Amino acid sequence: MKAIYSLRTLIFLFCLWSLPLQAQNVTDILEKSKWALDKKKVINYNYRLAINYASENYNYTLEGNTYLDFRTKDNPLGLAFQFENAQSHIVYNGSESFELNLLDKTSVLKRHPQKSELGRFTFLNMSLLTWKNVLPLIITSTDIQKTFVDSPNPICYAIRIGMGQRDIDQLGNVNALTAKRNISYTVLLDKKSYLPVEIIQENDVLKGDYVRTQFSNNDLAKAPAERSWYYSSYPGYKIKDPKVQVSLVTGEIAPKWQLPLVLGSGSIRLDSLQGNYVLLEFWIKNCGYCIEAVPLLNEIQQSYVDKGLKVIAINAADREADIQSFLLRNKPVYPSVWDRDGKIGELYGVSGYPQAFLLDKEGRLLFQGATNSAELQAVLAQLPRNK
Repeated sequence: MKAIYSLRTLIFLFCLWSLPLQAQNVTDILEKSKWALDKKKVINYNYRLAINYASENYNYTLEGNTYLDFRTKDNPLGLAFQFENAQSHIVYNGSESFELNLLDKTSVLKRHPQKSELGRFTFLNMSLLTWKNVLPLIITSTDIQKTFVDSPNPICYAIRIGMGQRDIDQLGNVNALTAKRNISYTVLLDKKSYLPVEIIQENDVLKGDYVRTQFSNNDLAKAPAERSWYYSSYPGYKIKDPKVQVSLVTGEIAPKWQLPLVLGSGSIRLDSLQGNYVLLEFWIKNCGYCIEAVPLLNEIQQSYVDKGLKVIAINAADREADIQSFLLRNKPVYPSVWDRDGKIGELYGVSGYPQAFLLDKEGRLLFQGATNSAELQAVLAQLPRNK
């Protein structure tokens, strides 16, 4: 009888051990991941991004080494970073950011960049910085679903984060989507370190579309050399185009332009739009965020008609046939014009895509930044209605 009891005890204990996910709360695992990241002063890892938008026949990959230094806090981003691969080296030291093209020895330099400019770097997309910043909200929010799912890797927990009609940007901000689709993120967390190994973003409408990021060799021992943080250490690089580095100042009159329409004949001249609020969106075809921006801009155009708002999209240097194909597939309700040689984008200091510029009725700058930012939505909401 004693032996039978012992066997039952062993079976019971084995069942508890073999079902760790049911015995542990999802939030507990997420809390441990947050704690693991919060205690790190620096993080050094290999990063791989794969974007597959099968619906747009668009694929993109990026690989490189990322170094995040959270000891440098007195700046808009709260950290310093470096990213490097065979083609480029990107550095932000807290007061300046610069991008070095290792192939043609050119550079892009920005003094005191704004937070929105720093958040545009592709290597921050679904990065460890993204995860670190958004984790507190994921943990505490009752309307973000958090569930264990089957893990493809036995050494990892797999947790699905259901965001509903919201997504997470590079810096970990949560933004509402106007497109009728639900976004989910599946994160694989290493069972020992609780650090992410992989994050996959998917949606419930375009089921062949996904964004995947993978992280390996976390905490590589080698830290960047001290001199590598400063642009002055790279005398062999030539600044690509000083005009690109100049950002417009709020209240400044925006540069004038006249550009041809992509669909149909004729052109649009910025001067002809005076008396209206104007939202300019600079975009390119091979850009996932530009695709996602179309339904948002459609809604903005339709929601603020009574405020005299005009949305104009400006394509930067894609082929005309490719632009037309994009517009016919994605169906924007606002006009698109063609900045054939990219010179208007240079005048506006466009540093990434999509980038928005909101002008008042006299053509003065009210806002510049991401098309899906909460700040833009707040500025639009405060615009007075036409009398």
